[in-house]
Amino acid sequence: MPFSEHVDLTSAQIQQKIGQLTNERRECVEKARKILDLATTEKRDLTASETRESDDLLDAADRLATTIGKYQKILNGETPRGKGGSISHPDDESRSYQPGEYRALAKDESFREHLVGTGEIEERRGRPLSLGKTIVGLVTGKWDRADEERRALSGSNDTAGGYMLSPELSATWIDRARAASVMVRAGVRVVPMKTASLSMVRVTGDPTPAWRIEGDAVATSEPVFGAANFNARSLAVMVPISKELLADAANAAEIVESVLFSAMALEFDRAVLDGDGVRKPLGIRRTTGVGTLSVAGAATTLKFAEAIGSVLQQNETPNGIVLHPRTFSAAVDRAVDSTNQPLRLPPSLERMPWFQTTSVPTNLGGGTETAPIVGDFSQVIVGLRQNIEIAISTQGTTTDGRGFGRNEAIIAAILRADSMLVREKAFCVMTGVTN
Repeated sequence: MPFSEHVDLTSAQIQQKIGQLTNERRECVEKARKILDLATTEKRDLTASETRESDDLLDAADRLATTIGKYQKILNGETPRGKGGSISHPDDESRSYQPGEYRALAKDESFREHLVGTGEIEERRGRPLSLGKTIVGLVTGKWDRADEERRALSGSNDTAGGYMLSPELSATWIDRARAASVMVRAGVRVVPMKTASLSMVRVTGDPTPAWRIEGDAVATSEPVFGAANFNARSLAVMVPISKELLADAANAAEIVESVLFSAMALEFDRAVLDGDGVRKPLGIRRTTGVGTLSVAGAATTLKFAEAIGSVLQQNETPNGIVLHPRTFSAAVDRAVDSTNQPLRLPPSLERMPWFQTTSVPTNLGGGTETAPIVGDFSQVIVGLRQNIEIAISTQGTTTDGRGFGRNEAIIAAILRADSMLVREKAFCVMTGVTN
C-alpha cells in the first residue's frame, strides 16, 4: 500500500509496521557507524565516498524515524485512523514544504515556535520537554515526572540503534543549544533543514543604479547571484556520567542538559568560525572572498577600528566583534596609556558589541596567533536538521573501558548541520594577532 494513501490498519498491523521500520532504521545507523569505526580504527578521516555513503545512510535513518513517529501517533490515538490519519512516504517530504518555510530564524526566534507555526508540531501547554529527564529515564529506567518525555521518544529503543528524538523534543534541544551559542548571540541565523541537503541563493555582487532622462533606455545592471548548498554534517558529543549519580542526584537532569548544550554549542561556534569545509562546515575565516587585515603583532583598539572601517567601505554594516578572551583582555580590557589610565575606545567601538569565545583559535601562524573577526554576523546562515539522535551505552564500550570500570553510562548526542555566508564582504578577519 503506498504511503501517500490513507491507511486504516489495526493496532497489531501498526505495531508490526513500526517493528519493520525500526529494524530498517537500525540497519542504516549500524552501517553508518561501521564506516566511522573503520576510519577511527585506521586513524584517518573519512574518504569522500565514505562521507557520502554515511550521510545517505543517516538521512535514510532520519526519514524512517519520521515515519515511525507518524505510525506511533496513530497507535497512541494522537492521529485519527482511516481518512483522518494520512501517512506520507518520507521521500514526499521534500515536495510538501512551501518555499516560505525555509526562512532563516534570528537569534530571538524560537526553532520550536517555528515548527508550531508550520504545523509540524503541535502547540504545547505546560512545561517544555526536558532532554535531561529523557536521558535520566533511558539510563536508569526511572521516568518519575517524565511521562511526556517517555511518550515523545520515537525510533528504536535499544543502544545499538540509538534513540531518535521526536520533532518537539529535538526542537526544544536545538533552542537550548542555540541559547548557549556565542555565534547565535552575535546574530547568526538558522534555517531548519528537512532533508540532508538544501540549496540556497546568496548575493555575490550588488546592482548599480543609473540616472536616466525620460525616454532613455534603462541601463542593465543586475545583482550577481550564486548558489550555495547546505550538506548536513554530523556533530557528536560524548559524555560519561556515573549511573548512581543519575539515579540519585536531584539535579541530574539539569546538569546533563547543561553539559551537553555547552559542549555542543562550543564546537558549533568553532566550526562556524574556523571550520575546514571537509568534515566540518566551512568557517568564516576560511571562506574565499572574506576581507582580511594583517596585524602581524598585538591587536589594539585602533586596529579593531580599522577592521570596522574596512567592512564599512564594502557598504556593509558590522554588528559585532568575535574574539578570544585572551585578546579582549589584552587589547581592550587592560589597555592603558602612558599614565596607566584606561584607554578610551575609538568612536566606532563605543557601541560595538564584543563576543568572547574560546572557539576562536589561538594556535595559528607560529603556533600562538589568533584571528578576531569583525562583521555582520546576520550574514551567516546555519542549516540544522530537525532530528537529534541520542545514543546511550551502559556496557563500558568506550576505548579506555571507563564505562565498565566506573559503572558509568556513556551518553552521545548527534546533530547534523552546515553553515554558509550570504555576503562574504560583510566580514574582516584580523590575521597575525599575537595577544
